Amino acid sequence: MIKDGNPRELSALWDVCAKFIRENGITAPETVYQTDRVAENSLPLIEAICEAVGYADYDEEDAA
Repeated sequence: MIKDGNPRELSALWDVCAKFIRENGITAPETVYQTDRVAENSLPLIEAICEAVGYADYDEEDAA
């Protein structure tokens, strides 16, 4: 879990994001919005980011 900007953890997060960009051929912001595969492949990216950064620690009442 990333806390306080640990360089090793930030590097791991960077690697996860860079891999997603490469694998999905994202070359410009337009690619994100105009390419279905980016949206279709985003769930594993979100999971990987949550694993690296950590999950929120709050009550269900806070989420509303």
